[in-house]
Amino acid sequence: MKYAVLFIALLFAGVATPSMAQKAKPKGQVPQKLTFKFKGQTIEVAKKDFPNDMNWDDAMSACEKLGDGWRLPCKEELEAMHGQIHLKKRGNFKDDRLYWSSSLKGINDPWSLGFGSGQSYGGDHDDYNKKYTRHVRAVRTMP
Repeated sequence: MKYAVLFIALLFAGVATPSMAQKAKPKGQVPQKLTFKFKGQTIEVAKKDFPNDMNWDDAMSACEKLGDGWRLPCKEELEAMHGQIHLKKRGNFKDDRLYWSSSLKGINDPWSLGFGSGQSYGGDHDDYNKKYTRHVRAVRTMP
């Protein structure tokens, strides 16, 4: 309300023009969500990667600390995210990097996905162990 009064005052003072009102975003406007479909559910994707690469344990913890159902995607969700979002040039994923999934093939062998190649890695390779760092993007299931 106070912004509307200010705009009207500026309009009458000759500082604002009616076209400025068209450019102004309404207060509380919600930005469009980044989502994809997986097994009949809508999955929301965080708009950005975490700023730093993380090992697997830290990635799991960082996603959970976001609260509100945020988590690290499973291997299949990560693959769906790659196909439905990244390949459509959305989401600003890094082509040259591996992203962690929450899925494990063995005790210390989490799966990751190369967003440049679309190739899944993990399970049989020591260099894909939990201690290595990867990019991290959180997801959550929408109600």
